[in-house]
Amino acid sequence: MPKKLMTFLGTSKYSEVYHNICDKKIGPHIFIQESLVEFFCKDWNNEDKVIVVMTSGSKEKNWLSENGLEKKLDELKNKHCFKVKINALEIKEGKNEGELWEIFSEIFDNIDEEDEINLDITHSLRSLPILSLIVLNYAKVIKQIKIERILYAASEKLGSPQDIEKMPIENRIVPVFDLTPFVKLFDWTVAVDRFLKTGNASEIDELSSKEVKDVLRESKGEIGRGVRDLGKGLANYTEVIYTCRGPEIKESVKRIQENVKNINESETSLIVQLKYLIDKIDRRFSQFDVSSDVNSSLDAVEWCLENHLIQQGITILREAIVNYVIEKYVLKAQAEIKQLKQKENRECAEYMLREKEIEGNEIAELWHEIIDYRNDMNHAGWRFNNYHRSQNFGKS
Repeated sequence: MPKKLMTFLGTSKYSEVYHNICDKKIGPHIFIQESLVEFFCKDWNNEDKVIVVMTSGSKEKNWLSENGLEKKLDELKNKHCFKVKINALEIKEGKNEGELWEIFSEIFDNIDEEDEINLDITHSLRSLPILSLIVLNYAKVIKQIKIERILYAASEKLGSPQDIEKMPIENRIVPVFDLTPFVKLFDWTVAVDRFLKTGNASEIDELSSKEVKDVLRESKGEIGRGVRDLGKGLANYTEVIYTCRGPEIKESVKRIQENVKNINESETSLIVQLKYLIDKIDRRFSQFDVSSDVNSSLDAVEWCLENHLIQQGITILREAIVNYVIEKYVLKAQAEIKQLKQKENRECAEYMLREKEIEGNEIAELWHEIIDYRNDMNHAGWRFNNYHRSQNFGKS
């Protein structure tokens, strides 16, 4: 996939400093872009690009000047035989909403399908850091890009520009922070929100597996297992509900409840932002009653209603009613799964429901109503009688 380093050029006068990138001292250089290219782009090819975003003011002061960035990057490329392309992108200053939308479009248009983006926000003033992150998240959906890293060189750690100028060059070491975890927080937030609103945990599963892969390898499986297992447990629950696997609901929920307990402090600190999201998942699944298959199925029906999984909810509720009758009227005791699956028990319970041989008849009336909706749903509405409009299914 094509790689891009997108970076912003300011109008300030910069001092020559070293940059500490991943514990390696790079430089000395005047511009952060020189250090980033030297560190990240040495193996890039001529299909990869460095895009330097600048206003007319920064172009004049720090791009085209005698010791400007254009000249410095050309010298760096020639010295190290780098193949990466260097592109200048001039934008408006963002003084009004119209100019901000122009900036949005110009940055977006310079991103290609499936790019791997490295974003440097060191000299992106005012709203540009937020705007650039919005563009990248938009491009993740539209152009399927990957945000490789977000970088920021914290020269303020050394003091004011005047303080830096007074320092010996060997003491001018600017730390470069990797802010990528804060971007990943957005991905986790979207994934957890989507799961709690739609019941689909595929994104959580993908993120949890990807985030802990390296940690699991380095710790020989000691750290990260709980996060990974929670993702897989949620993904399993998704499949159980989507495919209406009633006998698996109780155990699937139990597994999630155990997974949450098994995430120790070292694992939540592994990805700090997970703590509050895991708490949210824990609060939701702690509401499930896993004391019996009937109770866990009824909680799953409520989950389906919340997540607008109407067909699954109707199907699971229909069978939960049968299980309830088996336990209360056929066996008169809590049943094991094998007893709930026995054909004669289910036939007996369904006969009692059809013939309304149950005390109070309330459960039988609910049964007949559910059967009507279930049949209408499973026949896709192709019946002359008892047709229900789509908007009526989640309201009954």
